[in-house]
Amino acid sequence: EKLLDEIHTSIEILRTIGAIGKPIVLILNKIDLVNDNNIDKKIYSVLKNVKEKDINIIDYVPISALNRINIDRVKEALCKYAE
Repeated sequence: EKLLDEIHTSIEILRTIGAIGKPIVLILNKIDLVNDNNIDKKIYSVLKNVKEKDINIIDYVPISALNRINIDRVKEALCKYAE
């Protein structure tokens, strides 16, 4: 599945820059492209896959950058954990 390939690529980038093991806020973009009935299933699948790779996910925010959905939640999460 294309989504899992993109996750794997992202994890490899995190590994390359030495971010594995550090707390990560996972931003899940393009939720506007997912059927509302499947969104929870997709989010669960992504979180499960990422956690299996020993990634320290401290929070996640599903967003649509195009439609500006949950952008405020991204700001809140980043400010919350930056302190």
